[in-house]
Amino acid sequence: MAGLKQLKRVVTAAMDAGDGGRVFYLLDEILQGTNTAERHVAVRRIIARLVGSGAVGAVTTHDLTLADAPEIKAAAVPMHFSEEVIERDGVTEMLFDYRLQPGIARSRNALKLMAMLGLDDGGDVEERTDPAG
Repeated sequence: MAGLKQLKRVVTAAMDAGDGGRVFYLLDEILQGTNTAERHVAVRRIIARLVGSGAVGAVTTHDLTLADAPEIKAAAVPMHFSEEVIERDGVTEMLFDYRLQPGIARSRNALKLMAMLGLDDGGDVEERTDPAG
């Protein structure tokens, strides 16, 4: 609820800017604790309102399917960070160069990170990387 109240303040400020004013926003993982289906609808609505108000900003997400929404595609320039997994002295490391790259991220690292920490024994759970499942 706290995150939603902060989000409301951003949207309200953008809608009320008027008189040539403009809001610049930085939003990270909007509605992160919400189920996927509702989050998709809600985030698309929020971004549409912000874009419609003339606000400018950036939204981060790990939900790659959000970038496919037509209203987001029309208003956004997708960018991502990439990583490199290296083996050094018997230790697996993940390195980031922290440079924005054009497009949607294509690499996946959650399973690599789990393996690095010893949390992934392979188990009997089917591996799916397609968000549609």
